[in-house]
Amino acid sequence: MLDPGTYDGETDLCGLRHGRGTYVYPNAFFTYDGAWDRGVKHGHGKLQLGDGSYYEGCFDKGEIQGEGKRVWPSGASYTGQFHLGEKSGEGTHVSADGVVYKGAWQQNRRHGYGVLQRLDGAVYEGEFVHHQQSGQGTLTEPGGTTYTGQWMEGIRHGAGRMSWPDGSTYDGQWQQGSFEGHGSCSITDTRSDVHRSYIGNWKTGAPTQQSVALAWQGVLPVDGNASEEADAGPDAAAAETPWALIAGAPIPNFAVRCVDDAGATAVFESGRVIVAMLRRRAQREVVDKKKGKKSPEPEEPQSPPEVLSETPIGSAPSSEGVVLFSTLSLPADVEPTSYDGEYELAFFDQSPDHVMLPFVAISSESDAKICIRIDPSPPDDEEQG
Repeated sequence: MLDPGTYDGETDLCGLRHGRGTYVYPNAFFTYDGAWDRGVKHGHGKLQLGDGSYYEGCFDKGEIQGEGKRVWPSGASYTGQFHLGEKSGEGTHVSADGVVYKGAWQQNRRHGYGVLQRLDGAVYEGEFVHHQQSGQGTLTEPGGTTYTGQWMEGIRHGAGRMSWPDGSTYDGQWQQGSFEGHGSCSITDTRSDVHRSYIGNWKTGAPTQQSVALAWQGVLPVDGNASEEADAGPDAAAAETPWALIAGAPIPNFAVRCVDDAGATAVFESGRVIVAMLRRRAQREVVDKKKGKKSPEPEEPQSPPEVLSETPIGSAPSSEGVVLFSTLSLPADVEPTSYDGEYELAFFDQSPDHVMLPFVAISSESDAKICIRIDPSPPDDEEQG
């Protein structure tokens, strides 16, 4: 004969447990104390387990159903709605290590809208599907970094915006947690105080478009507005007369352009650091074909003359592909030009690396340069007197 367990409480006329009572199950692992209806747990009650865990709340025809609280041996707990013994509906779960989730449940899984607070202080508020962050949601990390957008199985995927405490942002498409598709990225580089940005397509976290060369734009109008069409000025390739500058004097405002592989201005990016360099070359020597000896007279060179020296005179950041130089001066101690082709201004890409917005450095073979003639500084008033 099976052990019927023990019961202490109210019964009906037929001897069935009915009303309020305590029932110890045959194996003594389970004890129920609460309301009964004709032999079935029904109403409010507490089901105590031998391992110290318990459920306290509503029962419906013997099933855990409705509002209640479940506590596990580990100390984890759930307070909220149940359906057929499973967490379903609205409720709050606190894990043994302190992770808190408050929101919608379905069949013991986070499913629907809710707020998840992790141990490190990060908070996710948004949609869940089958226990994972999926749909629209916002993740706020302890340091202040936030992401608002679409998720798929716990990974940023779809359209979304991420912002960092220093003001940097990315707004666009994501795929498997990386920038991918069309998006705009704006970076505050605290190392160089240069604002870096890119608007366009991305692939596995990197821009698909890059500047590939530098090109001379020209001398700017007096107001220095680089957005206006610059005076063609001296041209590195076509000018017969080099650009005349004075030793020790300010250089008129001018601009160079970052260009893409089609030769168009790289308006999609800003923040490259371009360095202006005063370069001095050796005098070109060619063989006089008539006399059979060397002559300083120039001929079409086969290769550029040797570089004797390079002196950095300043740098400037690009803005939508245009680099404005407005505060440069030639060194006061530079020697005046003594032969054709002695001096030139050359421009180099020296953009620092950046993990979030990497720029591929423009090759030194694709840098711009402009021939110049350096005239001596005029004597001051005392010397003239």
